[in-house]
Amino acid sequence: MARFFRARRGPAVAFATVLSILALLFSLALGVLLSVGTGNPATRAIHALTEDAEFRDEAARFFVAKLSEGAEGDASQVLTRNEAAVTEVLADLIGSESFTFELDAISDSARRWFVDGDPASRRISIAPPVSQMVDSLAAVDPQFGALREGLADLDRLDLGGDGGDSPELGRIIDAVILATLALLALVAAAAAGYARVAASSSGAMRTFGAMFASIGALLVAAWFAATMAVEAAASSQDEALARIAIPTAVSAVASPIRTLGAAWLLAGAVLVVASVVRGRRAAAA
Repeated sequence: MARFFRARRGPAVAFATVLSILALLFSLALGVLLSVGTGNPATRAIHALTEDAEFRDEAARFFVAKLSEGAEGDASQVLTRNEAAVTEVLADLIGSESFTFELDAISDSARRWFVDGDPASRRISIAPPVSQMVDSLAAVDPQFGALREGLADLDRLDLGGDGGDSPELGRIIDAVILATLALLALVAAAAAGYARVAASSSGAMRTFGAMFASIGALLVAAWFAATMAVEAAASSQDEALARIAIPTAVSAVASPIRTLGAAWLLAGAVLVVASVVRGRRAAAA
């Protein structure tokens, strides 16, 4: 242990300052990576939305309203007569596992195109979930079965537009991963440097604990502020569906930042308590 805890105040302050900056940058990079660089953030948003009863009800009402806009004559009468039943069955469908499964499949295909650049995923079909919606409507009134005629137009939609190439966002994610790993290495080096010049092991633990807890509090506060800002921005939307969907989806995508902040807070608290216990034992000895 002679190489550590040399009690050099000046270098200790310098190392602690550098370590705090590096740990904060590492936490921010890791938070971004966990939010959008791992798994499929769109899938997290989809599940958050379909599990939200308020969103399901509003989405069903939105769809019925759109159908009403284009309905005329007998079709308009059928929709008006069955509006309550149609809204109910659509809300139930949106929350079903089979419907969510189809949305997940579309989301995964889109991610493979936009992130991985997979040419086989360039064309997707949104016909399966729409077909389920038509089946639910037809169960209310068979006349809604006529909507199946337009399903062919929803097959093999081109995500690349007019011959465009995939943005291959995976390259950006790879760069974030490398930056995160580099920051982790720098954090480890700075922590080792601080331990060399700290006054004692209990003091180093207390410093690390306070640092981790502070970073955790900053991350949680940043997540909270961001969600509040998104909710405020969404509240100005004309469509009720957007006012519900936007904050719900953003909160789901950004939730790893909140979780990471809570983990830092917990780790910091554990280290501070451990340092106090260790210090008291050393004093008693």
